[in-house]
Amino acid sequence: MGGSAEVLGKLSAAAAKATGLRRAAPRGGRWRGQRVRRGGRGARLPGEAVASWGTSGTVLTPTATPLVDPGMRAHTFCHAVPNTWYLMGVMLSAGGAFAWYQREVARELAKNKNASLRLNEEAAAIAPGAEGLTFLPYLQASAPRTAMLRRAAPFAVSAWRTRART
Repeated sequence: MGGSAEVLGKLSAAAAKATGLRRAAPRGGRWRGQRVRRGGRGARLPGEAVASWGTSGTVLTPTATPLVDPGMRAHTFCHAVPNTWYLMGVMLSAGGAFAWYQREVARELAKNKNASLRLNEEAAAIAPGAEGLTFLPYLQASAPRTAMLRRAAPFAVSAWRTRART
């Protein structure tokens, strides 16, 4: 185990042969995943942040010291930048929840190539706060320890709500 930017070794002859990479290619300890992607997108220094949206949704911010959320809502990791850590919050089903909503609630838009744009426009027409509607997008558990406790649930649903208000 080494520092986040430290070269820890070279590829073995077998690994070089199997991958077609040069044997001299450096191996780093923590040059992978969110650490590299977030640094590459500009979240390298404390005070900076980056958010991404895909199947999951992620918010990440570098810190000068390791900070631990006692409520375990955010994860703390070593950053790819030396002597830096980051806090990361993740919703594993963020994009999946949007896709589910589009598929199940806006079925008539299934073949519309602008379906996401239209749904975003409808939602943007509603004041921030969604008039009290809350949707917990736990279509899949975010962590094993919460799997049985959290599932998708809408709150404050009533007959006057339109699709834009849901």
